[in-house]
Amino acid sequence: MNKKRRVRAITISALIVLSVIIAPVAALTDTHTVAAQENNTTATQTSDENNTTATQSSEECVPGGNDPALTQSRLYAPEKVLEGGEPGQVAGGFQTDATANCPVQVSITMQVPSGMRISGSSDIMSGGAGIVSAEFTVDPGEVRSIRASVFSEDTGSRTVTADIQYWPVGHQDMAKQIDGISMTFDVREPVTEDSDDNSGSGIGGIDSTTALVGAILLLLLVSIVGLVARN
Repeated sequence: MNKKRRVRAITISALIVLSVIIAPVAALTDTHTVAAQENNTTATQTSDENNTTATQSSEECVPGGNDPALTQSRLYAPEKVLEGGEPGQVAGGFQTDATANCPVQVSITMQVPSGMRISGSSDIMSGGAGIVSAEFTVDPGEVRSIRASVFSEDTGSRTVTADIQYWPVGHQDMAKQIDGISMTFDVREPVTEDSDDNSGSGIGGIDSTTALVGAILLLLLVSIVGLVARN
C-alpha cells in the first residue's frame, strides 16, 4: 500500500510539474499564432490597398503634354573602390515634375559581370552575375532615392552597365529610355556579402526554446513511465 501511495504521489507531482511547464508554452504558442495571423492580415490589407491605389491611378491618370516628366533621373556609383571589407555603392535619385498629371513608373535594368553581386533594399532586387532589376513609382513632386551595395569575388576593374525606362503609370506605350549608363569599380580586394543565418530557428521552423521544453517534457514522461513500471 505504501508503495502504491508513493507512486501515486510521485505521478501527481510530475503531472503538476508538466502542467506548469505546458501552460506557458501553450500561451506562448497561441501568442505567436495570433501575432502571425495579425501580421498576415495586415500584409494582405496593405497589399489590397496598394493594388486598389495602383488600379485607381492607372484608371484616373490622363497624361499631359509633358508626361512622363522626370526633372531628375540619376544613377551613379558614389563609392567605386572595394577593399578592406567595404563594398562599393550604387545610388540613384529620381524626381517627378510637380505639375505632372501622372505618377511615373521607373524601371532599372543592370547588367552585372561574373563574380559580382548587388544587394539592395526593396527598391533594388538583389542578384548575382547577370541581370539585376528595380522598379518603383515616383509621384508628382516626389523625390525617390535608391541605394545598393556592390560585392565582388574578383579583383581588377569591373563595370556594371544600366538602362533606365520610365513612363506614366498605366501608359507604358509612352515609355522613354536612358541607355548605356556605365559604372566602373576598382576592386582592390575581394569583398563578399556576409551570410547571416542567426534566425534561431530549428528544423521545420521550431525555435530552440520550444524544442528544449519539448525535450524536458519527454524526459519527464519517460521517468514517470519507468517509475510506475518498477513499482
